[in-house]
Amino acid sequence: MTEVKITPQTYIDMNEEFIKEDIPFRISIPTQEAIDEHRSQKPLPYNTPPAVDMVAEMWKLENERIARGKLVDSLCVVYSNGSQECDRAKSLLESLGGEFLEYRLNNHFTQRSFESEFGPGAPYPQIAIGAKHIGDLKDTLHYCSEKGLLP
Repeated sequence: MTEVKITPQTYIDMNEEFIKEDIPFRISIPTQEAIDEHRSQKPLPYNTPPAVDMVAEMWKLENERIARGKLVDSLCVVYSNGSQECDRAKSLLESLGGEFLEYRLNNHFTQRSFESEFGPGAPYPQIAIGAKHIGDLKDTLHYCSEKGLLP
């Protein structure tokens, strides 16, 4: 692996590219000492979760469902932090006969990416049915009720 040397010129070049591409964003240009100090810091004391291609995983399951003759739009995705509320959501989906993928915090995604996708303060779990994001457990119960899926 080749070490890339980052210099203040790197930031100058990026700003020039932003101007050229008409991107309204500029980076403040640090000194070489500040760059070297930042790059010499130890990595943060946590492991980055392994990269998972969630879309490819979902399509794989969708294709399996199609091959078995089941409805495509009933595949669900549960973004979970392992809480009791998440277990309730999984139980609900199982009781309705829906298959689901469970993506777990710090296994498949980070809290930061969760907040980026669903907004700061979004509750767990977040649920998608087919390609439609439904929301939390309460939203899912409401959705299932509207669709006549609940007794």
